[in-house]
Amino acid sequence: SVSLPEAVATFSVAAATAWCYTAWGLLVSWLLRRTTAAVTCTLASIFLALAVLPRVPPYLDDNLSRWGDYMELWHPFIALSIIGDVPGALRHGLLCTLTLGGLGFCWLVLLLGAMQRGVTADWLFETADTSKAKGKRQKAKSVAV
Repeated sequence: SVSLPEAVATFSVAAATAWCYTAWGLLVSWLLRRTTAAVTCTLASIFLALAVLPRVPPYLDDNLSRWGDYMELWHPFIALSIIGDVPGALRHGLLCTLTLGGLGFCWLVLLLGAMQRGVTADWLFETADTSKAKGKRQKAKSVAV
């Protein structure tokens, strides 16, 4: 049977994960402005963070064997697997919740700053033709004013 602390920890990790990755998707969507690029970059970065990054450090150096001890802080799957197996499940769940929740908050603060300043990454997708057309539009606006 599932105890109340395990249920609370599981729900909090799931909610914080949704919060963090939704905020990340919003930030990437604002910066890239193109749906295809934003969805691709968001999904690829989440896949890298959850599937590839946990496997890299042990191959780089044997001294990074403690890497797995820190993954419960930010990796939701590791945190969820620990919740049922380790005493003090609420502590493990809340650590991951605070980390992902704080990271999501940081993404939203960065998004707010980007929105207030009009920062985007449209220049990544500009070609010579689109930059010339943009220059003509800006020139026409300045003449009209």
